[in-house]
Amino acid sequence: MFSLSFMTSPAVGMPRGSALLAVSIGSVCGVLTTPLGGLAADRFGARPVLAVGSLLGALGAFPLFRALASGDTVLAIVAIGVGHGLAIVAIGVGHGLVVACTSGAQGAFLAGLFPMAERFSGIALARETNGAVVAGLSPLVAAALITAAGGATWGAATFLAACCLSSVLAVALMRSEHHA
Repeated sequence: MFSLSFMTSPAVGMPRGSALLAVSIGSVCGVLTTPLGGLAADRFGARPVLAVGSLLGALGAFPLFRALASGDTVLAIVAIGVGHGLAIVAIGVGHGLVVACTSGAQGAFLAGLFPMAERFSGIALARETNGAVVAGLSPLVAAALITAAGGATWGAATFLAACCLSSVLAVALMRSEHHA
């Protein structure tokens, strides 16, 4: 996980146990809050919930990286843990809302894109290709941007914000047929 290796890097210097605690709290909170995103998608629709979650992710990118780079264990726990609780690079104080909105609403949104006969393969191809290409390479891109900026996190935060904004655009442009 990027945030764990970043926080324990010599540049930040957070003790491994503290970084692991922050990431663990965030993960537990994410597991507990993801169903809230599903409930929100059921009530308000998957498209607006995904768009709001992605927009919040873009807005939280810079505060997240600032908190992670601070080396302050409590600030990292707030950024990762409490952020998750309010709703896997983390996205800041609103990260939990972001995770809840995007993870909880994703299934309903993707299911509406494909007819029943093609649903399983369509969802698998869309989700897993994104996971391998975008999510899989994102930690490497973030690390390279931080290295290129001499340890400054603005490049990685900009990259994260751009990814989130591209999700907002994709959700807005994607046609959903609401297949049964």
